[in-house]
Amino acid sequence: MRQNFSVTVPTASPSLLTIDQLRAAAGLDAGDTSQDAKLTQLGLQVSAEIAIACNVASDGIHIPSLKAETIVETIWNEHCDGEILLSRRFIASATVTELSSTVISSDFFINRGAGILSRVNGGRPWRWQNGTIEVTYVAGLADVPPDLVAIAADLARLRLSSSSRDPLVKSESIEVPDVQTRKLDFWVGAIPGTELSPVPPDLLARLALYRNVLIA
Repeated sequence: MRQNFSVTVPTASPSLLTIDQLRAAAGLDAGDTSQDAKLTQLGLQVSAEIAIACNVASDGIHIPSLKAETIVETIWNEHCDGEILLSRRFIASATVTELSSTVISSDFFINRGAGILSRVNGGRPWRWQNGTIEVTYVAGLADVPPDLVAIAADLARLRLSSSSRDPLVKSESIEVPDVQTRKLDFWVGAIPGTELSPVPPDLLARLALYRNVLIA
C-alpha cells in the first residue's frame, strides 16, 4: 500500500520540445522569434497532456512530466512481496531504506524500464520485510527520444490548427459557380478524440512505450 509520493526535484525544463522544434511545428523559420512566448506555453501544454495520457504519477503539486525528476516514495509493505512496482518508470538511480535501515545496492535490483524494485539476498530473490519501504529515485527521460519528439510535435501542430477553426465543425464544403455557397456539418455529441484523453487515439497508440500502469 502506497503511503506517500512526492517530487522533490522537479525537472527544470518540462517541455518535450525545444523552441526550435516548436517553431518548426508552427511552420516558422528557425530565426523567427515573433511567436516564442505563445509557442513556449504550447510546448508546456502538449507536454503536460502527453504526461497525463501516459498516466505519469503526480504528487498534486507539480505538473506530471516524462522528463527526469527526483522522487521520494514510501510504501507500506503488507504482504512481504519480493517486487515493488514504483509509480514512475525509466529509473536512473535509487537508494532504499527498509524499516528505516539502508539497503545496500547489491541487495536490490531495479528493472529500470518497468520501474520494478526487487529484493535480493546473496544474489538470490528475496522478500521485502513487512513494514515501511522508502525509495528515493531519479525517474524519467534525461533526453527526449526522437519518436517522442515527433509525437509532441504532431500534437503541437494539431493544437495550432484547432485554435484557428471551430472544433465543432465536422466538415466544410464551398461551391463557387455564380454565388459562393458555404456548407458546414457539425459534430453531434462528443467530438472524436476528446472523450477519454487529451491526446487523439492515433497519437495515444504511438505513446504505448511510455504509458504507465496505474497503481493505488
